[in-house]
Amino acid sequence: MIGTVTRKIIAFGLIVCALVVTGCGSGNERAYTIHGTFTLISAQLGGEHGCWGAAESGFSDIGAATQVIVKNENGTLIGSGSLGPGRKERQVECLFSFTISGLPKARFYGIAVSHRGEQDESFQDLVKSNWNVNLTLG
Repeated sequence: MIGTVTRKIIAFGLIVCALVVTGCGSGNERAYTIHGTFTLISAQLGGEHGCWGAAESGFSDIGAATQVIVKNENGTLIGSGSLGPGRKERQVECLFSFTISGLPKARFYGIAVSHRGEQDESFQDLVKSNWNVNLTLG
């Protein structure tokens, strides 16, 4: 017969094994989504409804499908996406939207469009802004 103490030890061992196999609950970590806008400002932008002229004004790397990346505080790439189609906002502004999903929790998020440098956002600031960011170039 197995005693009460032995049964408790076996039960504890089974729980530990289950936690190890499932990664101690790592599958339940929350993923975050950043929703952003990227505004390109250039006096040479044209177009009645869309945006054109970025290439002529030194922004040939900016347009629909331009890569947007997110790195954590250690510089590790944790997510990527791309700019959507541009929409002319004012005479000299073109507004692009992007969404990057599946981001793990980090202390800081470095968001970069093309090779144009990173904008750092803290976890707390993103929570306060409901995970919305606004980036500007030009």
